[in-house]
Amino acid sequence: MKKIFNIISLLAVSAAILSGCKNEELDTNQYADGGVALNVYGPQPVMRGGELRFLGSNLDRVVEVIIPGVAPISEINVVKAGVPSEIRIIVPKDGPEPGLLTLKTADGNEIVTKTPLSYSEPVVLESFSPASVKAGDVLTIKGDYLNLIHEVIFSDEVKVSEKEFKKHERYEIQVSVPVEARSGVIGIADLDESDPANADLLPNVIYSESELQIAQPEVTSMSAARYIAGATVKISGKNFQYVAALNLPGADNVEFAVNAGNSEITFVLPAVAQDGQAVLVAKSGVEIVAGEYETVVPSELAASPAPVKAGNVLTISGKDLSLVNAIDLPGAFGVVFESAETIKLTIPETATEGEATLRMENGKAASVAFTLVKPVFKAFSENPAAAGSDIVISGTDLDLVKSVTFGGNLTVEVEATESEISVAVPTTAENGVVKLNLANGTSVDCEALSVNKPSACYITELPAAGTEIYGGTVLIVPVENEDKLESVEVNGESVKFLLNGKSLYISLPDMAGKGTLIKLISSNGAVEYAIDCIPNNIQKKVIWSGEFNAGGWAGNEDLSWGRFDWSSVDLSAGTVTLVFDFTLDSTQGWWQLALRHGNGWGDLPENTFFELAAGQTQLEVPLTQAMLDDLIANGGLIITGCNYILTKVTLKTEIPMDITIWEGEVIADDWANQPYLLTDGGAEFAANGAKVGSTVYIYITPTDADWKVEIVEGHWGATYTSICAIGSDTENGKFTEYDLDANGGRYALVLTQAMYDAAMTQQGWGGIFVLNGDNVKVTKVTLLP
Repeated sequence: MKKIFNIISLLAVSAAILSGCKNEELDTNQYADGGVALNVYGPQPVMRGGELRFLGSNLDRVVEVIIPGVAPISEINVVKAGVPSEIRIIVPKDGPEPGLLTLKTADGNEIVTKTPLSYSEPVVLESFSPASVKAGDVLTIKGDYLNLIHEVIFSDEVKVSEKEFKKHERYEIQVSVPVEARSGVIGIADLDESDPANADLLPNVIYSESELQIAQPEVTSMSAARYIAGATVKISGKNFQYVAALNLPGADNVEFAVNAGNSEITFVLPAVAQDGQAVLVAKSGVEIVAGEYETVVPSELAASPAPVKAGNVLTISGKDLSLVNAIDLPGAFGVVFESAETIKLTIPETATEGEATLRMENGKAASVAFTLVKPVFKAFSENPAAAGSDIVISGTDLDLVKSVTFGGNLTVEVEATESEISVAVPTTAENGVVKLNLANGTSVDCEALSVNKPSACYITELPAAGTEIYGGTVLIVPVENEDKLESVEVNGESVKFLLNGKSLYISLPDMAGKGTLIKLISSNGAVEYAIDCIPNNIQKKVIWSGEFNAGGWAGNEDLSWGRFDWSSVDLSAGTVTLVFDFTLDSTQGWWQLALRHGNGWGDLPENTFFELAAGQTQLEVPLTQAMLDDLIANGGLIITGCNYILTKVTLKTEIPMDITIWEGEVIADDWANQPYLLTDGGAEFAANGAKVGSTVYIYITPTDADWKVEIVEGHWGATYTSICAIGSDTENGKFTEYDLDANGGRYALVLTQAMYDAAMTQQGWGGIFVLNGDNVKVTKVTLLP
């Protein structure tokens, strides 16, 4: 082996001349984007058998380099493609002559260098020894004029500067083999590329004809093919002192130990490690597969009792249960459990029977089947039963039942005992099978129930669910036995009504709201209904409707970037709320809804991330001035989240209809300053039409973050409420944490008969209320009659 070159390192700058161009002109501008351009080549002169480098643009399109005296060279090493680009070739050892170079592109165009290539001869690389080495061994390179060599290059561009040579003479170089080196040819260069002074120069490099063999870690065995998380794994072999890292599927850079003889590696299998190959990464970057393995999963699983009742404990036995870090049940994900020799978990009421999935940290899982106790129907207390009457359903495990569905698809929520359900038969119920509905969405059929319709006047068909019925309007319902009707009450007050055949027209009060009680009073009895209404002070505007599947955090952008004018929203009109209607994905166990603004999906000023509950269909979010300003300034509203289908977005505005009956300032402080509020004898109530059922709003301004107040009857009678700041000491439950901001800075008291009577009784001292507390200021009292 003998390789020779003269030592002159130059940069051959080529204002490339073009010849033989066809329709496509080659671009010679430095680092042009579109065409092929040669900006520089070198080194100049170059050694025969050495490496020649070309820098420019899109040189990866070059398919042939022509050097005078030798056949065209097509073995081209593309170091970097595009703009900028670099290619390299090896100059043939025999035959090349001085002259201009020609680069041919794939489309037949040619680039001819302006500067001729020249050669230098004297440096000789004769041999290296030994032929096989380990990292850290000394490699001896022999030749002539090696004193002019400043760098040794191992495979994959691992370079050793002359500053690290063990010996550096004309005929010999000795260098330690770096741990990063791997097998391959070696090169010697006339430049030390680590020296910043040489940054703009291209070195002459000559490579050996034969490859240097560098020992790498070798594996002979791995201790087993199956492991449990936490077990010690042993890998046997040699040269393990050269191992830099140990990687497993799902767990990179696992900690390991090497024995004194460098023949054994031990490591603890992480819980997150997945099945697959254990891979050793040598310091040279070479990867060595140590072996293939699989991880243990829990086995021999059994669940008891069978069946198990929702709310009771299910016990799972088996082997290797310590590996379990999460448990999912159908309809209930991430169930809390205790683990020792067995696993114990309380069955959530939302779970359905099927398989309990035991999950490990590495993603593997094992399953065990379980069954659930179901309610058993025995009898109705009456069958047939009168519409509107109470009946008792008897049976076993009836405490699992959350609602009962009668004929006509009318569902009534219930509170059941283990053996009985007491429920009112809806007045519009039809004959048919009664269903007992569980929290997990399943149901159990009872026998058919015959329903006798009332003899008094009754409504034959209530408004459909979701119908918007506003206070201050006329409600029209169909009735039977209309000839018996004498009067109609709404929330205990007589109202005007009109009968037109079998249609009953009822005048609803302005403030008829959710759960409004409508009572039809006949000559032979009365029938009462609860109907959800919307008070006349509430306005609703649907700003989006459709069907948007959030899936896994998709974003609805229909209310962003000008698709809705948020500057048109008027917060001065009243309390404005965003109402979101949706359907949850029943195949999932968790649901989330989040609000963002359009600009980069950034956060809004308020907390707008919400966990949704199973069965939830609507979410109301107060729209604050800070949120509105942010939406206007940052591209509108993005609605995102997971596992729900959005169907409607509504702006709900609640216009205040309460009357201010007092304004001023009183302070309750240090549990000593205890002001009276409103006048003894209830003059403010009398003047403004207060009655039982009216709502009194007390406006509270804390003077410190840690506040508390008791609102007491104005002659130190009954305590009506005891509230405190969120996070304050509740004194073992005496006080209830209350979010003033979320409630408009006010607290609502609904007048009971006892409260009203106490307020209207004059005693010659005191007031309607007395405030006892700390760090509280009251500035206003209003009344909603």
